[in-house]
Amino acid sequence: MTSWVRSFRKAARYEPKYWSLHGYIDANRFQTTRTTNLLRAVKGEVWLTEVGGMVARRSSSTIKLPQGKAHAAEATRYIFDRLARLSRRVTRIHLYHWRSSTNRDSWDSAFIGADNRERPALGVLERVLRDIHD
Repeated sequence: MTSWVRSFRKAARYEPKYWSLHGYIDANRFQTTRTTNLLRAVKGEVWLTEVGGMVARRSSSTIKLPQGKAHAAEATRYIFDRLARLSRRVTRIHLYHWRSSTNRDSWDSAFIGADNRERPALGVLERVLRDIHD
């Protein structure tokens, strides 16, 4: 990622105010490595975009991530308790995604299953939002 940042800066010839990271690997492996590296490499705000706990991935990706509804809830908690608190420059979190379309989606990190049932990660999100507003 840091080599990409250097290449981008060289091509763009300026320092953006905002940087975005799809933090699935850090969130689902309970790591901070990639997020910390980006924070060290850039000066602006860092947004965690399209991030969430992995329920299921039905694709040919070679990147292995833990999966399951309980895991997705733990990863959601980790996003808010650890990744979001790494720096004041982490200013936005865009969770992906709200509802699963089918039981065959190639990517599923949804808070509500295709069966319209709430998943444990939704309860985590509700608690986080309640704590923010209390």
